Amino acid sequence: MAVTILPLIQAQITLYGMSTLMILGNIGNIIIIILFYRRRQNSCAMYLLCAAIVRSATLTFNSAINLYGLNYSDPTVHSLFLCKFRAYITHIWNQTGRYLTVLACIDRYIWTANNAHTRFINRASTSRCLTIILFLFWHIFSIHIAVLVTIANGICSSFGVYYVIYQVYAATFLGLLPPILMSIFGFLAYHNMKKITFTCATNR
Repeated sequence: MAVTILPLIQAQITLYGMSTLMILGNIGNIIIIILFYRRRQNSCAMYLLCAAIVRSATLTFNSAINLYGLNYSDPTVHSLFLCKFRAYITHIWNQTGRYLTVLACIDRYIWTANNAHTRFINRASTSRCLTIILFLFWHIFSIHIAVLVTIANGICSSFGVYYVIYQVYAATFLGLLPPILMSIFGFLAYHNMKKITFTCATNR
């Protein structure tokens, strides 16, 4: 009896949990988009605006597929194209969102460094260019997912040697680099702000 009811409980958790996550997540992202769209000429705001857009797209896309799979069969385990497409596109959008946030931290560090030679990086035109480059980079760098992810035993995933390689890749580029880079440049920006505040205080 307990074993029989477990799939039903799992389905209900997925239904209500995923629906709530999609609604609240998109509300939060829409608020961010509205706030930063007004300040889109600011380079940092541009990065955070684009990050909110791709995160909202990822959340909606994945939630829609998961919710569809509750009432119908999961299309990604029956179509190799959909399996590869979902894994590839989701990865690109997730990584772009992460590293746009990293760029925002780097941007604030450069802004607080008050270096005339690097100030061009804080321009809105530069931020748009770097956003496009980042987006194209992850399209190319993530091509291995579209090639090597496949369907086996009714599961759309990575298998064999590629599974091990992907775990190392994910731990490095998804788990370690983004928080490390954000922490480093966030700390450096904070340190620069303290110096600016101290300089202003001593010049009074």
